[in-house]
Amino acid sequence: MKTFLLSAILALSTAFTLKAQQLPAEATVGQATPDFKLQKIYNHTQKTATLKDFRDKLVILDFWATWCAPCIESFPKNAELQQHFGNKIQFLAITDEPAKRIDKFLEKRPVNIPVVLDEERVINNFFKHRSKPHYAVLDGNGVVLAITEEKYITKANIEKMLAGEPANLPVKKDMMEFDASKPLAAMADQSLFQSILLPYQQGAPSGGRTPTSGPFANRRIMLSNLDPITMLQTAYQWSPIRIDVQVQKEDKYDIDNESNRYTYELIVPAEAAGRKYKIMQQDLSRYFGLTANVEKRTTDVLLLTQSKKSKLKPSILTAESDFTYGGRGLTMVNNRIEEVRIFLEEQLQAVVVDETGLTQKYDLQLTWVNENPENIHKELAKYGLKLTPARREVDILVIRDQVQ
Repeated sequence: MKTFLLSAILALSTAFTLKAQQLPAEATVGQATPDFKLQKIYNHTQKTATLKDFRDKLVILDFWATWCAPCIESFPKNAELQQHFGNKIQFLAITDEPAKRIDKFLEKRPVNIPVVLDEERVINNFFKHRSKPHYAVLDGNGVVLAITEEKYITKANIEKMLAGEPANLPVKKDMMEFDASKPLAAMADQSLFQSILLPYQQGAPSGGRTPTSGPFANRRIMLSNLDPITMLQTAYQWSPIRIDVQVQKEDKYDIDNESNRYTYELIVPAEAAGRKYKIMQQDLSRYFGLTANVEKRTTDVLLLTQSKKSKLKPSILTAESDFTYGGRGLTMVNNRIEEVRIFLEEQLQAVVVDETGLTQKYDLQLTWVNENPENIHKELAKYGLKLTPARREVDILVIRDQVQ
């Protein structure tokens, strides 16, 4: 009986101790990090590990995705930093994407730092974020020194943290509750006409929204944390590949400077919905002193053409035209070939000119992923389409600032 009672007391004491030591559900600077298990690691001597296995080093967690171009662009820089500091630091690139996709990505685009799978999002959910790249830096005891952006992961800042000096890096705290579907102003649900320009909204994602349903269907434009050039590109519905920016005050448009990014919203009456982008153009010109003009330029392009044995037949479906595309490819139902051209131009980051002569609506599905960009030629060939280099005269949107 005494032995049982003593065991119960010890168990109860242990339970209270564990409860007292429970860590918060979200990471903050200055707090300890749980000893997360790293279930699968690429590019490392250990295939599995825990964060504690790296506690003798400065650990830099790099949250990334295969569809995130800035993430991929940062890998070479991070690999150079890893090589420079050697065993003093350890970069760990954390991704929540499926193992099959990461296998294919690394096969085509090798990464010279360890990549950690977090398919169950255990680590991602602790270091909460909405936008990538996202970084967290841990000291030798697993204490969070910084939660910040890619631009602050520099040689100088790493040296400072290794020396035990306060990091004092700007905290990247994404606004997890940000809802782009809600108007920016109070009582805006009753607005008939409004235009709002706000400064950079800390924690809100960068992007835009134009609802096609609900009370603001086709009459609201909302852009958050974007620079004036990108906003103007949206106002003109223009491809960024076909823009020439000729500004004299370049520092005003440096997107790395948060003071050069803004949040904008326009709501117009239903009868003015067809003019909303024209109104937006006028707003931005007035707000930022920018002008935009379409000019003809002869430039390098990729020609989209069809072979003599074209396999693309007009759609027999009566369904409403639809298309979806992104980092995984394009699915098009009963739609025009122009959507294919737009998709290719965005993904290949090159001017694409349609010379197929196809004028009807078609069904088409193309697979395109960052890990295998050349596959697009094989995908197009399934429909008797091809891309070839050429030079053509195209329309270019020239943006200039009004210098006084």
